[in-house]
Amino acid sequence: MKIQKVYLLPILFMSILFLGCKSEAGSNAQTANVIESKTAGDSLEKLPPLDVLKNYDRDLWPGPDGWTETQWHWKKLLRWDKNCDYVDEVEEHELKNNFQLITVQCVPGSYQPMYYIYLFNKENQKSKQLLLGLPESTDNPKEIFGNVNVDSATNEFSILTLSRGIGDCGTYRLFTFDSGDNIENANLHTAETRQRECAKQLPDDMESLPKEILDFKQWPLIKNH
Repeated sequence: MKIQKVYLLPILFMSILFLGCKSEAGSNAQTANVIESKTAGDSLEKLPPLDVLKNYDRDLWPGPDGWTETQWHWKKLLRWDKNCDYVDEVEEHELKNNFQLITVQCVPGSYQPMYYIYLFNKENQKSKQLLLGLPESTDNPKEIFGNVNVDSATNEFSILTLSRGIGDCGTYRLFTFDSGDNIENANLHTAETRQRECAKQLPDDMESLPKEILDFKQWPLIKNH
């Protein structure tokens, strides 16, 4: 028995030492995780959770689960609401003075898409949503229906909002960009507005429609600033 005690004591001591070191290492690891998490959390802006579309038929459409890295990147920066989560394309258009015009195509539509459109400052990562929706198209000014075109060389931006699919009537607007001193002052200014009313009756032969009524840049001038 004495021989067994002599051999068992060192073994018992080593076991206690091992367990003590393991416990201390675990404690240090837990503390490190807490510190790292706290540090990461402190560096984040206190923003509400993203408003992401969750209730939809995933058999018909992958939705946000199938977004690209670019789509998620802009969702986190611009934080658009879930009404725009049917997003098809996000396009970046360069403007002067470190600004970009970001067009987010929310819904493709049958004959024209619906967009959310933002001014974005690349330097400080601040953005501003543009309220350019026409009251005859929507009750929500954030919803911009139409086909958009951006000319980065001239800092001009246009929206063609059709009233019906054949394209013979609607509203055409041309804007110019003014960066101002900061994102709050940056804006688009209306340079030109053209509009054509829809005819109440259309000819049976659509080929007989005058071609000029389809040229929206020749529609009657409403405003020219």
